Amino acid sequence: MFVKEGEGVIVLLRGGKRESFCVREGDVMVIPAGAVVYSANTHGRHYEITGDECPHLRLLDMDVGLANIARGSMMAPSYNTRANKIAIVLKGQGYFEMACPHVSGGRSSPRRERGHGREEEEEREEEQGGGGGQKSRSYRQVKSRIREGSVIVIPAGHPTALVAGEDKNLAVLCFEVNASFDDKVFLAGTNSALQKMDRPAKLLAFGADEEQQVDRVIGAQKDAVFLRGPQSHRVSSV
Repeated sequence: MFVKEGEGVIVLLRGGKRESFCVREGDVMVIPAGAVVYSANTHGRHYEITGDECPHLRLLDMDVGLANIARGSMMAPSYNTRANKIAIVLKGQGYFEMACPHVSGGRSSPRRERGHGREEEEEREEEQGGGGGQKSRSYRQVKSRIREGSVIVIPAGHPTALVAGEDKNLAVLCFEVNASFDDKVFLAGTNSALQKMDRPAKLLAFGADEEQQVDRVIGAQKDAVFLRGPQSHRVSSV
């Protein structure tokens, strides 16, 4: 493991012993097979057990994780490429936001046809404007308050962020189903997919005129996985 930017704590659990390491930019760690690993910074901690450490989970094709998000902080927006996630709030309260992808131009139910005729008309215009009747993808925001006992089902490919309330930490237990060959993609923080884009890819995606502004926005976040919340006014601790 190589720390590209920032600092934090890495904890290894192996052979019944716990080892903690303070890491910062430039550090390299070798993590033995079978070790249980969790990462932490001032905004939260994340524990995870995969099928590599637990044969029973491998048979179930499942990973289990526990996120403890400090009050006023958030877990960076991310999505799973293959696994569907079931998240259960164990403690605290806050809210989650999900970007739900929709493909326009699909067949609509009779109820939608009656209630959303104008929306269908806009979608038809969008298809015609795209040329050749190709379907276009858009994202709809889903946002809801969560508290102890809340259950969230997050399908694969749906970017989601968890935000803790200002009064107490938010603890969330996550079960990732269909975990084999799954990748977790972060969209913010020092380990985000945008941080890993090379210059030609960024120029193609955002254009040359916006290059400096894009680099400034992408590089502004100095933490990974757990970040300061959008409305936080205090220094978080876990």
